[in-house]
Amino acid sequence: MLPVFTLLAALSAPAPIAASPDSLVQPAPRRWTWYAGPTVGLAKPTMQWENNFPYAGYYETGQVVEPLYLLGEDMDAKLRPMGGLQLGLESPGRRWALHAEGTARQFGGYRQQFNTGHPDFPTKTYRLQATALTATLGVRYQLPVGQQWRLFAGAGWSVTKWANVQSEARYDGVASRELDGIALPVGSSFMQGLNPAAASRHAPSSYRSRAGGRYAEAGAHYRRWTLAVGYRRNHSHSLNDVSSAAHRQESRLTGQLMSFGTADGYYAIPRTRYVAVSWRLFDGHSFPHL
Repeated sequence: MLPVFTLLAALSAPAPIAASPDSLVQPAPRRWTWYAGPTVGLAKPTMQWENNFPYAGYYETGQVVEPLYLLGEDMDAKLRPMGGLQLGLESPGRRWALHAEGTARQFGGYRQQFNTGHPDFPTKTYRLQATALTATLGVRYQLPVGQQWRLFAGAGWSVTKWANVQSEARYDGVASRELDGIALPVGSSFMQGLNPAAASRHAPSSYRSRAGGRYAEAGAHYRRWTLAVGYRRNHSHSLNDVSSAAHRQESRLTGQLMSFGTADGYYAIPRTRYVAVSWRLFDGHSFPHL
């Protein structure tokens, strides 16, 4: 009887199901993807001028002719709106991203009048305005939190270029001036490197029209929206104020006044704190070669 039961069990067993063509298809490999879109925000910059070597020593020797008017002045201290574009490349799983941005904002808007202490030219006025163009390139590490949120931290390199610069330092209400019989300038561009067309041929400035530096940021993604808070610090620079008589230059033998030295006595470290909101117009598009 055993062979009969074995035969009946074999006949009652379900027939094997043939594999469908769809079940043989392997899942598509996960690829790098890219995103792009606009970004807007607020920047809180600072650009405060400090006393530069070797001119600090002239205060101790009493050889300073005019004050260092710009000492301690912050020419870029206002809250500024900014806007631009973002572009990024994300790894499979969206844990890492190569992120780039380009933004523009107003720079300067500075105007300040100082008392000179000289009755023949009692006041001096400085003016400055420009546009700050900033490009950044960095890396972000992104940590998923739930299904819709991702936190991130990033760092990289930024370059800021100042464009459309208009700077002027002028003694108010005078067409000419002199001290101890020596003719002195009435005005000049005090950021010659930012405004090459107005540079003095006799006193070229070491100030450059662009500056690089590191930046760091942190924030969160929600769907296509991104909120970022960051900090940028550029390299320090110096400038020439060729209109000021900074210090006396006397003969070592006779003590006779020979000339006045112009002020090459300031340096500043541009810094920027910012908060930005970005929206991904394009998101999750596969990058074909990665």
